[in-house]
Amino acid sequence: MGSDLHSWCCFSERLIEKLKPLFADQAALKEVPRRECLATRPSLAKLFAYVPDKQARNQQIHEAVRVHEYTLKEVGDFLGLYYSMISGLQSTSMKRRNTKNKGLTLSPGKC
Repeated sequence: MGSDLHSWCCFSERLIEKLKPLFADQAALKEVPRRECLATRPSLAKLFAYVPDKQARNQQIHEAVRVHEYTLKEVGDFLGLYYSMISGLQSTSMKRRNTKNKGLTLSPGKC
């Protein structure tokens, strides 16, 4: 068993040495620029494509703002509502969600 462990350690060390150059650029990049992070989020059209009623719409508003980091103005412009209305709908949806989940909140999405 001792030789198996030694072989595994040597293999692991060789693998790490081979992989180090591949991750050299990653170490220099400590933060992902916001525009690159947001480029992977789903479009508002996709988020609101299959919304059957106002309650589902309000939940999608909450998700768009809190998870996918859309601004209230972006969501409002897309839905044809003022951003202040979006703020109220989003916070109401968040309160309902908190009540339903007994205090658990959905944390904002991060890259």
